[in-house]
Amino acid sequence: MPALVYVDGGLYPPELARVSVLDRGFLYGDGLFETMRAYGGHIFHLRQHLARLAASAEVLRIPLPHSPEELAGIVNQVLARSTLSEACVRLALTRGTDRTHGGSGSPALIIWVRAFTPGATELYERGVRVLFARYRVDSTSFLARHKTTNYLLHLMAREDAREAGAFEAILLNERGEITEGAASNLFIVRDGRVLTPLVACGLLPGITRAAVMEICAAIPVPCCERILRPGDLLAADEVFLTNSLVEVMPVTDLAGRTIGTGQPGPVTQLLAQRYRELVDKECRSPHQEDGKGK
Repeated sequence: MPALVYVDGGLYPPELARVSVLDRGFLYGDGLFETMRAYGGHIFHLRQHLARLAASAEVLRIPLPHSPEELAGIVNQVLARSTLSEACVRLALTRGTDRTHGGSGSPALIIWVRAFTPGATELYERGVRVLFARYRVDSTSFLARHKTTNYLLHLMAREDAREAGAFEAILLNERGEITEGAASNLFIVRDGRVLTPLVACGLLPGITRAAVMEICAAIPVPCCERILRPGDLLAADEVFLTNSLVEVMPVTDLAGRTIGTGQPGPVTQLLAQRYRELVDKECRSPHQEDGKGK
């Protein structure tokens, strides 16, 4: 099925979509983005993604070209026009063309919809390997709390992981505290408690992270934020990663060292199941009204 790109009101196949070479997102990484997942033609937690985008845009003083409600309508229309049911939807907002080089300075909005195939089932059944990145996050930088298009540190960490045969790279801050994965948030389970790094350690508070914490409160499973260090991973009973695309991914190996039993643990499996139930309730409900739950 075809992918589709929206650029400032126009719809194009990916190979024909264009942004200006003067765009500040291209020149300086001066922009924001959200990566979302659509199930059955409906985007999970779209409202939460757009609320985070709007909050970050206000902090970075990037004008929103549309209200969050209007953005939701545009995103849903692009998804519907793509005819894709299971999709990855990436929304990017940049400051627009650089006024110092003759541009207008108007913000640019790009929405890219492409087919998405979930990771192999065996990854969830056996868990994945992670390693620690050689790069450090600055916990004092306010940019750590925002999903900016200035993403090079995380891309380099992911590339190192890929070259080493690992699924993900775990980033530490300048104090040696765990922050997050290069493209995910991290949780550990110890003695029946779910723990995740403090936002103040220098991480991006993910939409899936928040959903998992809400699920923990509803079950209930004790869940809290705290400072975690590298040794906490090997001492954990279970470890898992979260993001919008992989959902809840068990981690069973840290750079060749076994975590827990070496198999996905019961708490991880329970949270993964409850997360999928939440997705089904929001996105696959037979009573879903057109346009309301996307």
